Amino acid sequence: MTTTRRALALLTLTLAVLVTATLPANAAFDDRAPAVTATVGTITVQPPNQVEAKGLCTTTTDPATGAVTTTVQAKIEWWRSTSPGVTGYVVTAHLNNGASYVMARTDATADEVFDSADASHLQYQPRFTITTLTSYGWTAVSVRSGVLTC
Repeated sequence: MTTTRRALALLTLTLAVLVTATLPANAAFDDRAPAVTATVGTITVQPPNQVEAKGLCTTTTDPATGAVTTTVQAKIEWWRSTSPGVTGYVVTAHLNNGASYVMARTDATADEVFDSADASHLQYQPRFTITTLTSYGWTAVSVRSGVLTC
């Protein structure tokens, strides 16, 4: 093929591309589908209620040393959440100095926990919340209990 023929072929192809690029596309789609109706349900996780903190103080004296020790036995109880999918509860102690700590983790059937500590901890006026844990990752926190006293 000669140079002239190559140039003429290249020019023809270039013109063909330019002309066809300016033409509008002519495609039609007529596949129809019915609209999908979606419903989204919501659920509210119910926190436990009727949270109570009860304390029983016991004082003992060591006969050998005469040292007096007072211990508080704490019972934290609540009414379980009525929400579906509850997997357990977290009991958190809140102190009057702003500190808080997890006191216990339970399964879904629990409605009370017990703990004991030196009675000097009562100076921090501990109050307790119960957090509902669910299988779908949502939680709910109860109102705080009254102050634990003996």
